[in-house]
Order: sequence, then C-alpha cells, then structure tokens
Amino acid sequence: MPGSTSEPVVETLKLMNGQTGKHATWLVRVLAPRLVPYNFQSRGTEVKAVKFLCILVSKDPRQFMIGSVPFTFADPHAAEKASAVFKEGVTFEIKSPEFDMKMKTEYMSTPIKRALLLAKPTVVRQILPIEPQRWNYCATYVDLGLSLTDVMKALDAMSWNGTQSAVSDTGGRSSQLMNLCGKILSLGSSKTVTVSGKQRTVASLVLVEESQATVEIQVWDKAITLLSDIPLGHGVTIVGCTATRDVLLGAPKLNMWDSAFVLKGGPKVQTLTNARLDGAGGSRLTATFVPGANQGPLLPPGAEGFPTCAASLACAPVLSDMKVFQVNRCMIDAPTRAESMFTQDGKRLYATCRLRDWSGSVEVEVVDEAMPQLYGCDSPDDVRESLAAGCLTQRVARLNARGIIRREAAGRKFYICKLVDSPLDAKVSGAAMKATLGLADIVGDIAIAAPVDRVLDAPLLGLAVRSDTKGMVAAHRVILLVKGTCLSQLRPLGAEGQSLTTQSFQVNSCKAKCLLSDGDVEVDLHGYCSFGDMLQYRLDKDAALVVVSAWDHDESASTNPVATIEAMTKVTDVETLKDAMRQEWYTALAKPSEGDDKDAYLSPAKSEYWDRSVKKLKRMQSEATPEQL
Repeated sequence: MPGSTSEPVVETLKLMNGQTGKHATWLVRVLAPRLVPYNFQSRGTEVKAVKFLCILVSKDPRQFMIGSVPFTFADPHAAEKASAVFKEGVTFEIKSPEFDMKMKTEYMSTPIKRALLLAKPTVVRQILPIEPQRWNYCATYVDLGLSLTDVMKALDAMSWNGTQSAVSDTGGRSSQLMNLCGKILSLGSSKTVTVSGKQRTVASLVLVEESQATVEIQVWDKAITLLSDIPLGHGVTIVGCTATRDVLLGAPKLNMWDSAFVLKGGPKVQTLTNARLDGAGGSRLTATFVPGANQGPLLPPGAEGFPTCAASLACAPVLSDMKVFQVNRCMIDAPTRAESMFTQDGKRLYATCRLRDWSGSVEVEVVDEAMPQLYGCDSPDDVRESLAAGCLTQRVARLNARGIIRREAAGRKFYICKLVDSPLDAKVSGAAMKATLGLADIVGDIAIAAPVDRVLDAPLLGLAVRSDTKGMVAAHRVILLVKGTCLSQLRPLGAEGQSLTTQSFQVNSCKAKCLLSDGDVEVDLHGYCSFGDMLQYRLDKDAALVVVSAWDHDESASTNPVATIEAMTKVTDVETLKDAMRQEWYTALAKPSEGDDKDAYLSPAKSEYWDRSVKKLKRMQSEATPEQL
C-alpha cells in the first residue's frame, strides 16, 4: 500500500506451485528479457514463430526462474506484446500462477524448474514507484552462490549418463545445464566449423574467477550476439550453459547457445569487474575444445500393457510394430490453458505432457480419453465445463498410465490412452523395477518416494535425492510418508473481518515424523489451503502421503528441514504403503545387492528389450512381478 513502511506480505519463489498459487502472492522483477525466433512445421507448412523469455527474481537473488510467453496460433504476436510490457528491471505482482508446460525442465538451469506463464490465466499487475515498498522489494540481480570451481565440483558429484563412455546407449552425450559467474578474460573471433554435417559459427569465451581459475565456453551461432555489448574485463552471470562430460579428456566441455541468458548486474559481478585478474597461475577447469491421426481408439480394446518405466521409454528406438506399455506410480503435469489442451481443430482434448516416475522423465502425448483423469473429471465434457467456469485445476497424484509406442514420420511417439490412480495397497517388487529399467540410467527429473534423510536442496539441481551410487539426482517431486506429532497451525491470509469460508490459510505442520527413515527423523511441512480443503491439508497427528515440490534447511532457524507441500493424502493402511514406498526408493537409490546380476538386463535402446516374451499386465491396477519379467 502507498506510504506503508511494512514489508509486503508475499511468498518466496521457491514456494510457488499449483496448490500454493491458489492462495499466495508473489513479487518478481524482470531481468534479461528477450524475444526468441524459431521455426516449426504445422500441417506440412513451416511456421515462423517467436516466444518471449526472461529471468524472474524476487527478494532472494538466489531464487530465480524463467518467465515465458509462448507462440500461439490464437495470438501470433503475443510475444511481441509481452516484450513491450515486461521490460528490464520492472516489478510485477503475480497471483494464480500458471506454468508453461511446453518448456521442458531439462532446458531450465534456474533453481526453480518451472517456467512461469506471463499470460492468462496468470494474474499479473505492474508495480509502479508510487508503491515504494513493493517497487524496491525484489533484487536487481541473481546470485548463483557458487564460484567457477564450485560449479565444476558440483558437476563432478552429479549423476551422468554413460560414466564409462562419453556416448550413451542412445548415441548422444550426457549433458547438464548449469550457471556461471566470471570475468570475461577473452572472446575469440568467430570461425565456421562443420558439426554433424551442418555448418555452424563458434567463438571461444574464457571466464576467470578470483582464484585465477578459468573455464572455456564455446559460444555457438546467435549466442555470440548476447555478448556483443559487453567489453572484455567485465563480470557476467550466464544462466543456461550446457556441460558435456568427455571421459577421455577427464573434464567437462561447456557450450553456450542462444537459449542462454547473460546478466550484467549484482555485487559478485561488480567485484569481478573491479578485480585484477589475468588467469596467470590458475588452473583450467574445462576440457580443451575440438570442433568437430488415425481413426478410432489408439489403444486396442482389451490390450494388455508391457511393464516399463519412464527412463526405458525415453531410450526406446523406432520399433517396427506398435507396442502397448504401462508405467506405474508416475506423475504427469497437465496444462490448464485452453491453447495447450486441444487438437488444432478444437474438437478433442490433447496435450503434450511430461511423464515422470522413479527412473526419470519422458515426453508423452495424452489423448482425449485419458486427459479427464489428470483433472479429476469424469469425461471430456466435464473438463470443458470446468475450463469455461475458470475452475479447472490439475490433480497432483500418482497414476498408472497405459499407452502405445507408435512409429511416425518424425520417429516414434508415446501416446497415453488410459490413466487410473495408483492403488495405495499395491505390493512393489524391486526385482521387477530393475527389470523394467533394464540397462537405462536414472539421471534425474524424477518423481520418487524417499525418506527425509535422503532429500536435499542441491547446488545446480534444486530439489534432489541422494543415491548411494550416483550421488545427487535431480527430483521433480518427492513423495514423503509422514505422521504428525502435534496439531497443525493455520494462519488466515485474508483481510480482517473476511469470512472464514472465503479465506486462504497458511498451514504449518512441524515435527512430522518420517515413516520411511530409520530412527526419529522429522520434517516441517509448509503449505497453503482453502477453507474447503482444510481438513485434508491439516496433518495434525494423522499419517499422510505428501507430495513435496521444494526443500529448505536453515539450521539456524530449525533443526528440521522444511518441505513445501503441493498435495497431501491421509492414509490408514500405513504398513502396506510403507513397505511399497521403501521398496521403491531402496531399489532406485540404494547400493545394488551382491546377488544382482546386471548382465541379465537388456538395453531399452535396443529392440530386444521390447520384443522379449513378457507376461503383460491385464489390469491397470496390477504391479509387475519378477515372474512376469
């Protein structure tokens, strides 16, 4: 409010998720806004499109995310309009955030792995200087909190695909997005090289840090223009570099493409600019660069599902025959924006989504028959009615998904044709899980059950879990099984005098006991709810399955970590669920048992994995058993 001296009542970016967004408010500042042109094929015609991207930061400069206005056929100039509004340094108030489901998390190096949609239904209000507390609330820079050396150490501790070879089973190199802050020591002249039969332009950028250690980054094609107005000797923060591990050279290679962001502000950048650094006597932390629609239902009636997992699906080759598959205990992000929910003719529900489970993630196409389950609706008509009424929301739940792998002109696609809730009383087999994974790698972007003492907020990764063999593994969501030890505390967020039934509440459940950990391990739960779902989100002394979207552990404030709640389900049959969840996380994260015969598994990148004789799952609620595989 104008003239107020109190700090605005807003939340941190880390606490932003679909559930929190129904109740909380955020303030964000726009940094590094730009338009990104690109081309794609639609109905046999090449479309020239453009999207708007920027970095959004709130009070804490260590928490930042991507803001997006994608291209749409309904408004082809939406990105240009956004560019005129979301200018460098301008502050906005955000309510009811919607996320850009088309932007894949593997293309986000920001600590918060979601792109905020800066268009309806997100509610955006520009903050003007007449509101000084809100105008000055947000940081004017981002703080990576890591030196160049720290980033390289984090890369070494990370899980990579193909640790014995620079090339994975699918023929591609393992890569990891990351951010860097350094002083520009040199930027070489551009040269033309041929890569995979295509001519590209590349220039070598060298950054130096205060310890005189340096990194070399290959800047490709149009990304060179992002550095054109920055003189040598100035500090920069680069968000969105790509690291590829070259085992033969013993160090990562770094690349920068035009999807990166270059920022020039902040105390760390200014310190580097003022420091006298030439890289003399420092170590080189990187490797040396060497250039170089059918009619009728898709799912056959009565079809049985081949049991598999997300990581194996992602590795699948182009198969000669259609395969029916089933992935159990997965999570699927669903769009709630009409432009992302229908076929181009508007007649059927259809969305490109990300399916995640304990093994990894894969892009899938969810068709008309399956989509209502993502929203808790009974039919496509119910989805349309909720969308028109402005009350359509995504269900945050674990699902069993059945679909097909179909060969198409562009390769192969995965269509999800049927979804049911994963039963809480299912018995999970570790041996069957390993067989469905085969020789694929668990790399990251997982949705997994885990004990509290294996969850952390990791550098570069954000929410992560600890694996005994792979180190830190990035997690999209973590599922906890907890039991309350005291009454939950609720704080109303509405104005004084507002009716309780119309208010939102901040709910805090402290000292919840983790039922998947050995010993007395506790966690504090933080989230939001409305009056109508208060009983669901009040843990009190009940047992519950909790979906967590973010993690924090400030030991100066509490001995317990703080988990951000996205969804909570009260449970009664705790022991059965506890056994199944323990089997899940133990199989994925613990050291393999001595009797585990790795040679018995097949690579899902080869057709033999998909052509083997397997007793398929008849019912959607079924779990695979060792005898089936």
